[in-house]
Amino acid sequence: MPDRPAAPDSSGVERRHPVHTRPVPLLTRILIVAAALLFADQVTKSLAVAFLSGRGSVPMIPDIFHLTLVRNAGMAFGLFPAKGAGLTILTTGIILGLVIWMIRMPRSWGIRFWLGLGLVLGGAVGNWVDRLHTGGVIDFLDFRIWPVFNLADSGITCGAVWIIFQLLRGERRGRGDKDAPDPV
Repeated sequence: MPDRPAAPDSSGVERRHPVHTRPVPLLTRILIVAAALLFADQVTKSLAVAFLSGRGSVPMIPDIFHLTLVRNAGMAFGLFPAKGAGLTILTTGIILGLVIWMIRMPRSWGIRFWLGLGLVLGGAVGNWVDRLHTGGVIDFLDFRIWPVFNLADSGITCGAVWIIFQLLRGERRGRGDKDAPDPV
């Protein structure tokens, strides 16, 4: 932490005082994580379309990990195929609901959940952008034993796991006050 310039105290000895910086607001932290994931997701999807279109499945580690371009009209991991604007409208409502909830949630919840919320929000927006532009989601990560997915799907999954972990961690502690602040 940077120090302020030395100032003499009452005994004439110069002492350094740490500069106190303002903490980054929780909503800002959430939005930074979401924006970083959104950026990485959209860049990797653009690269996947540019380099994988018309190439089929490209083995990176044969029979384990391939790059396979898939346009997914369904929900996460290609589940629940859907047609039309219904899924885009549903996703829009979920994103808006998530943002409103994040703005209104108790500050202490944000301390525990900001990373997970940022990942879920960034992933949801990444797939939403695809739906608006292409009518479906661009997937390309193929581990052969699981449906093809993308970074946005990974963010949603990891964020949800983080939130569940935090909820279980709070329950395991047996705290009486669920709104008591946790250390960052």
